Amino acid sequence: MDTLKVTRMTFELPVPVSMTRTRGGQINTAEVGASLWSGSISLLARDRAEAQRLRTILTALQVPGRAFHVYDPFCRRPLNDPTPSVLGSETITAHSASSLTVGGLPNGFKIAAGDYIAVYDDTPAHVNLYQFTSDATVSGGSSGAVGVQPFVRGTPTGNCTMERPYCEAVVVPGEVNFGEHRPGITEGISFRFQQTLR
Repeated sequence: MDTLKVTRMTFELPVPVSMTRTRGGQINTAEVGASLWSGSISLLARDRAEAQRLRTILTALQVPGRAFHVYDPFCRRPLNDPTPSVLGSETITAHSASSLTVGGLPNGFKIAAGDYIAVYDDTPAHVNLYQFTSDATVSGGSSGAVGVQPFVRGTPTGNCTMERPYCEAVVVPGEVNFGEHRPGITEGISFRFQQTLR
């Protein structure tokens, strides 16, 4: 993703929910699938060579089975470490279905609700992206259990990162626009993406 010139982007975690209503007016909801990160990306090409390069990349990414790394460019690092100056040694020390415990951060470091963390899973080997849902302050080398979304998948290993935390994604079929050419510029290049767990 770092090779693309992103002009606009959405990055969201829709929850697939079905809703039914009883005769008595009671509303029942149920989750009907995994919550996967998704969004849209708009690109700008300033010349013909750049437009050709972007179109070639997008064509290649549409091949079934090809994935790419994507992250929220507006949240590349934790809110309380934008430089970054203290990241690089964080590890997962414990987890539950809805929380992670992070070690390796300095005492007093503040995790903010909305910060992301990429966690590596060894069953099978891939990366999962989570977003913290509450604030936490590191004490004694540990964050304590901090709520995350979506639910924790697999068996997290100790390896994780809060620096450009990403997930693997694929281009959504039929959701690619190769843009329009005008003198000196190509605009309207865009596509939608969906996280993949394979």
